[in-house]
Amino acid sequence: MKNKYRICELQICPFDIIETKKSGKFYKADRNNFPYRVCVFDEEDKIAIDVLTEKSYRYIQMSLMYFIGNEAKTIEQGKRYAILPLNFELSKHSENEYKKAKKIIKKLTAGEEFTDGNIQSNEEYLELITKKEKQKIKRK
Repeated sequence: MKNKYRICELQICPFDIIETKKSGKFYKADRNNFPYRVCVFDEEDKIAIDVLTEKSYRYIQMSLMYFIGNEAKTIEQGKRYAILPLNFELSKHSENEYKKAKKIIKKLTAGEEFTDGNIQSNEEYLELITKKEKQKIKRK
C-alpha cells in the first residue's frame, strides 16, 4: 500500500491570470517571489500543509496537458497553491522541521483539518515566512 503522506518541498505561490484576445487565458505561477517550503503532502486529497506555518494549500498538478484540461479552470487570482514537489532530504533541513512534519502527519491521520493558508494575503504570507526563516537561521 502506498503511503498517503509524504514530506517534501513544494513551491507555494499564486498564479497570475492574464487574459489575451488571441489565445484566451494564460496562467503564470509567481515562482520567482515565493520560495519552496517544507510540507506534508497528502497525495490522495491533493493538499499540502506548510510545516512552518501549519496552513493548508491545494495542490495543483503542473503537467501541461493535465493542467490545461483540469487544473487551470480551478485557479483563482490571488490564491496560493502548492506546486512542483521536490524530494525532502533530511540532511538539508533541521531535525526540528522533520519532527514538526511527523506531528502534522499524526494530526492528519487522526482526521484533523488545517486552516486554509489563503486567509492571509500574499504580502502577509511572504512577510510571515521571511520572518520565520530569519528566526530559524538565528537559532542554528
